[in-house]
Amino acid sequence: MTLENHFNLYRFFLLFKKDLIQGYKALLITAAAVVGVILFLLLVSSPGEASSEVHQGLFLPLLWLGGLIFTSLSFKEAHSVNLIHNWLMTPASPLEKFLQKLLLTTVFYILALLAGFFLATCLNSLIYLIFFKRSVPLFNPAQSWLWVNIGHYLIVQSIFFLGAVWFRKYNFVKTVLTINVLQIGMTLTGGTIALLTYWGPIREATNGNAGFFMEGGQILIENFNRLNPLVITTMKIVYFGLLAPFFWFVSWLRMREIEVKDGV
Repeated sequence: MTLENHFNLYRFFLLFKKDLIQGYKALLITAAAVVGVILFLLLVSSPGEASSEVHQGLFLPLLWLGGLIFTSLSFKEAHSVNLIHNWLMTPASPLEKFLQKLLLTTVFYILALLAGFFLATCLNSLIYLIFFKRSVPLFNPAQSWLWVNIGHYLIVQSIFFLGAVWFRKYNFVKTVLTINVLQIGMTLTGGTIALLTYWGPIREATNGNAGFFMEGGQILIENFNRLNPLVITTMKIVYFGLLAPFFWFVSWLRMREIEVKDGV
């Protein structure tokens, strides 16, 4: 099978165009509502506070909560009995459908949010300038906290993207519950291993050495800081470079399985 059967740039563009035409009304209403809410919250905050702290407090919930909910709804067509036929009959390859959903919930969502937030701060600044003769700072997309959070968001987004493909209903809630269950399981496992390994010191702590846990925590922090820089660099590469692609790849495999089973 040729590469064109897997991916065709023009067909990929038409897929975006199709979704835009079908959902432009909802998209415009949502965008106007988000910009309106941001503008209102900026207006009710005092001009002196309308700076990086206020922008951060407004932007991050939209990035994290809004983005993860949006991601969780990205494959609703593939899970709906009424919409699965349109999903399967769409003249696009599975790879094109997958990449379209992935780009829509990552690159395009982030760019749209940045543009909308900047527009809201521009309107806010204009209103203050016209009515109150005061200037307020605009949103600066070059701030370090912004791109650090975007980097972490892309990693967490990959998990919710897998949840969007994996679960048929209540994708967001089920993904959150799954993450919590896994965290509890890992905590219990780690606690059990620590209990079996350090039972002697723990018994000593319960018999009167109340500062044991504080001292143990300090020792762990010092040991972590002394880790080989190569180990720390490897952990960062795995976290920032491999984790998200891994979950996206598993999502791709799950989507192919859904299409084979006709969405059932």
